[in-house]
Amino acid sequence: MLKEHTYDLIDIRVEQATLLRQRVVTSCLFVLVIIATYSFILYFTGYTTQALLWLVASGSMVGVVYLYGTWVAPGGVTRASVKAYLVGHIVICCVTGLVWSSFAIYLIDWSSYLTIFVACILVFSITIGGMFPNSAYRPGYIGLAVFSLLPVALYFLIYAEWPTRLLGFATLVYFLFGMVTSARAELDMRETITARNTQALMEKVKAQNDVIRRVNEERHRFLAATSHDLSQPIHAQGYFIQAMRQQLTNKTQHDLLDKIELTWERQSQFLRSLMDMNQLDSGSMTPNPARVDLKGELQTTVTEFVDQMAEKEQVLHCSFEDVQTVTDPVLLNRTVRNLVSNAIKYTPMHGTISISLTREKESAIVTIGDTGPGIPLEDQERIFEEYVQLETEGSSRTGVGLGLSIVKRLCDLLDITLNVESTPGEGTTFTLAIPLIDTAPKAKPKVGSLPQFRRFKTAPVVVLVDDEEVIREGMSNLLTDWGCQVICASTPGGAVDLLAATPQMPDLLLIDKMLGSGNSGIDLIARLREEVNEDTPAVLMSGGFISEIDQRTMTDEKILFLAKPVEPSLLYKTIERVVGGTPSETPQTN
Repeated sequence: MLKEHTYDLIDIRVEQATLLRQRVVTSCLFVLVIIATYSFILYFTGYTTQALLWLVASGSMVGVVYLYGTWVAPGGVTRASVKAYLVGHIVICCVTGLVWSSFAIYLIDWSSYLTIFVACILVFSITIGGMFPNSAYRPGYIGLAVFSLLPVALYFLIYAEWPTRLLGFATLVYFLFGMVTSARAELDMRETITARNTQALMEKVKAQNDVIRRVNEERHRFLAATSHDLSQPIHAQGYFIQAMRQQLTNKTQHDLLDKIELTWERQSQFLRSLMDMNQLDSGSMTPNPARVDLKGELQTTVTEFVDQMAEKEQVLHCSFEDVQTVTDPVLLNRTVRNLVSNAIKYTPMHGTISISLTREKESAIVTIGDTGPGIPLEDQERIFEEYVQLETEGSSRTGVGLGLSIVKRLCDLLDITLNVESTPGEGTTFTLAIPLIDTAPKAKPKVGSLPQFRRFKTAPVVVLVDDEEVIREGMSNLLTDWGCQVICASTPGGAVDLLAATPQMPDLLLIDKMLGSGNSGIDLIARLREEVNEDTPAVLMSGGFISEIDQRTMTDEKILFLAKPVEPSLLYKTIERVVGGTPSETPQTN
């Protein structure tokens, strides 16, 4: 595909040449009127021979102009042909000027003021058109004026007697005035052409932007609908996997279920990555800053990956200083998790992964290094592009290449400086420079490390409402295993009726946002709270994007949002945090 050239002077010349061709008939008719007028004046004042000679000579030049404008470049003037076309036009203008000045000099009879007057008016009239604001091409006018006005002016200055010689000076002044005026006309013409083409270009860009905007809107809607539809079965699968784990009796069965769970986790990560990218593209993902203990956050994150590192017999080196700052803990956790997961993925068996946290001046420095295959210098910028995965030896090709792109965008969102250093064959180190900020809102209670799924002593009452039967079944089974008392319903009306018939107060409302038939989970939360006359904590689940959630959910501190598919571990930690129930000492069988 050829790249379009930038609009330049050649394009302006093409438009000027096109205007000359379009105006050739009008210009020829205008000049013919002038020729006919002077012919009648000469004829009826007794200069019959001069009139006929004038008519033939000037009329011939009009014919040349007409033929050149209509026959040359019949398909239109192009960038390739414009120079030759305009050179031909200038030559014709020069010859025309020479014909008019020659005839004017031939006509002058010093004893007849009429001939002197006609000679002056004749050369003035043929050159006045180039001074008009709509004059198409100044070089042509210059050629016409030089060869028509200057010979007559010099003739007056050399051969005329005083005071007739003053007409020579007047002609020179007229010539200079014509040069200045034509320059202004040329500039105005260029500005007009440029402005018109700029406006056309802006309209074209606007139209293209409208198309891009509509495509993006359609893409966001498609991803929203697709993620919702995909999140429902993936969400349910996670709870069935956990429920099934309690029923298995031998190692072979557990190993097979582990493989199933691994594929489920990859599906969940892929869907979550698509949702993250869509939120980042739409600008709906906004930071929620809080005071963060970076050392605690990193320790918690590393704990979640210990088992994965153990499977590959990787060596982990950690060094964390006590550093606190203000940032969004959730988005920071996503950033670090993606980098650690990336390091594990590309580090071979028995390799080494190092994670450190230090304080340097105004920043907290987090480094995540590995001894993987490394990244060539020419690819170190490209790895942050969407859907880019480098072919590396010794690493499995999983995912679609969104992880590092999300990391880069999250760092930009959190004002974190991201750098990468890598040597092929030796490994890669990612560095995060997190600004140290002192002022922050009061931090929310910190979620502990990955919990063991122990039963809650308090037996919290959980109201679960979801219109998908498979999700209700999977979640209710697992909630029951955790020691929760579950009130399960598929519709808002059913949930209200069951809650009204239950003597106990609910501890948590676990509600799907889209309940079918146009019912909203947000409205249901309000109805259930009104039913018990308590501001009960609630969790709103949705397979859509956060940008679609009603603004009330963003301001109500007792409504948490969880994007489907919700991992069982995340739901467990959420219940533990929101309800405040203490797990029993007897863990469930895993």
